[in-house]
Amino acid sequence: MVACSGGFGSEEQALECPSESSSECVRYCNAAEHVCQGQLYVDECTCLATCAEYDHTGLEGALSGDTVQCRTTLAEADECQDAGADSDICSSSDEDSGRDSLM
Repeated sequence: MVACSGGFGSEEQALECPSESSSECVRYCNAAEHVCQGQLYVDECTCLATCAEYDHTGLEGALSGDTVQCRTTLAEADECQDAGADSDICSSSDEDSGRDSLM
């Protein structure tokens, strides 16, 4: 594994860059990089390492729940302020705390 730096808004910390990543993390980090244009993570390694810690049991298109699927939905919709680790929408496991739609 390769070390990478911490994400924006976090204290600098060494993270282990995963040698393999789930398809969910690859999709999320692709959106974080291309749609959010670096607003969420300083590099792909940091994104993949952070994503590996997220719950991966959400449903595609989710708008609630502390999962990579919720964050991916928001990142792909250019709702970048809510797509990161400190997401108010995705940080709650209460399904009623999320949005019903993106519009």
